[in-house]
Amino acid sequence: MQYLPPALERLVEQFARLPGIGRKTAQRLAFFVLSLPEEEAAAFADAIVSAKASIHCCPVCQNFDEGEGTQITDTSGAHSFTLGDGITWTDGKMGSGLDFSGAGRIELGYRDLDKNWTVGLWVNRRESVEHNAVLMSGATGEIKLDQYQNTGKVGVTAYGVEDATFDYSAPMGEWVHLTFVSNDQGTTLYVNGVEQDHIDLAINGPMNRIGGNNSVNLAGGGFL
Repeated sequence: MQYLPPALERLVEQFARLPGIGRKTAQRLAFFVLSLPEEEAAAFADAIVSAKASIHCCPVCQNFDEGEGTQITDTSGAHSFTLGDGITWTDGKMGSGLDFSGAGRIELGYRDLDKNWTVGLWVNRRESVEHNAVLMSGATGEIKLDQYQNTGKVGVTAYGVEDATFDYSAPMGEWVHLTFVSNDQGTTLYVNGVEQDHIDLAINGPMNRIGGNNSVNLAGGGFL
């Protein structure tokens, strides 16, 4: 049996805990790390610690893949939500998806996410039924598939402050993946994993509704 120093054996054991990594691969990874210059090894370790400390899983991650019924359940199985009137099941990008009729929305009822947050959604755009189309709304703002006054562009709204738009319009009748990444520097839009545009406006992560306005003071419902 090959003998490894205790510190190296510990590193091998940690790599072997990763999904799909056997002991031989774990040993190769461990020896690769040992071959790195000290500053690169330190940066690798710091990236793991920093990611673990600063990134937290969303409490309402949804696949929308039930395919039937009026309830959707998050991936943890701990939270369920009721589909609003008019929302029906349809074929999604992968498996099932939800077809918003232009009148329905999903009530999440969560407190908005503070500071840094990321939201990703598969969307298939159609003509807006109102003067904007809201993807997700919260207490202080919204992310939109079609910004206010039907600009046709993806946007972010801070209530009573600004209706900001990205230099991007989702295509009609085509699935695209939109990711919004927000921090104190503003909000960045990624389309199908590629950075598309950045705006200086930042809001708390909207977590109250999917598919409609949250504020009663806004004209229209912002339905998808």
